[in-house]
Amino acid sequence: MRNKLEDELLHAHIEAEFAWKKGATETEMAPVLKFIRQSQWRWDYGVASHGASFHAPQEVTRILSAGLERAMKARLALSRILAKHGYTDEVPMPDISTKEKAQRYIGLNPEELRRKKGEFLKTVVPKWIEEARKKNRIMTADASKELRSCFWNLFRGYLEDISGILFHLSRSIASYVTKKMGQKGRKIDPQIARNRNGENPHKQFLKTITQ
Repeated sequence: MRNKLEDELLHAHIEAEFAWKKGATETEMAPVLKFIRQSQWRWDYGVASHGASFHAPQEVTRILSAGLERAMKARLALSRILAKHGYTDEVPMPDISTKEKAQRYIGLNPEELRRKKGEFLKTVVPKWIEEARKKNRIMTADASKELRSCFWNLFRGYLEDISGILFHLSRSIASYVTKKMGQKGRKIDPQIARNRNGENPHKQFLKTITQ
């Protein structure tokens, strides 16, 4: 969904520029620009928010789908505007197959960017390191190891919490399934029935739902 939206947005932006060059008016372009802005906002929200697609994948998919719809509406409106101004062919797309080509297309100079980065690393970064050393804020190997250990302990605790939640959830589902089977008059395996008394429900639950 994300890749499709990005592709449609790319075409919408370039086709909008092409329409301006063909003589499109502000009145004609107003709804197009609105659709592009709305689509871009949804892309920004779903993609630039970093962890949203992991923590709420269904909601982010819904938002990106809405963005895709608006990008496609923008392109449809652009095709009508271009036809009105006498252009009915496909809009030519620039070659942005590499990072450097894309940078040049939007007006950036890769060589100048690399030069500035090199100058920054040679002049600014050493000053930061020296200031940090004077303030005793340089991360030592021992401190780095301790920090990694701290993060690992937090992560392990998180996994244990999730494991506990899944365990109790599977017990509840197994109990629900066996109860429903009993209500429908189906024979309940005595081993499965003992799940209600707290015995390990995982394997029994899988056996139940695959019968």
